Amino acid sequence: MEMKRNGKRKGFTMIEIMLGISILGLLAALSIPAILGAYAKSQEKTKALNIAQVEKAKNVLTLPSSIGMVGAMGLTASKPFDETAVANLCKVLRISDISALTVGGEGIVIGNLTDKAFYGIVP
Repeated sequence: MEMKRNGKRKGFTMIEIMLGISILGLLAALSIPAILGAYAKSQEKTKALNIAQVEKAKNVLTLPSSIGMVGAMGLTASKPFDETAVANLCKVLRISDISALTVGGEGIVIGNLTDKAFYGIVP
């Protein structure tokens, strides 16, 4: 294999290759934390949106059933969520099961009518 042709070298030297690899490594080291941070922020936004949806659905369920709105159950603090209320909550949210509201393996905990929904391990 001929190393030089017409007085010019052919290919890269070992120093040039090592310099190129070290630049790529530096760029990767700088960009990976930024990508992971953006992923974590998107997970938090998704959690907040899910909580907001559950709170809106809870507001619908607490409307008096006499107004005729679909999903209204007239729930009160003395008549908290039960299986029927959770099933209606799932209908309002258009999900098959309340366990579908998870982000990163953490499920949503409904709480009662006076508490906001929060994220934690579903019991």
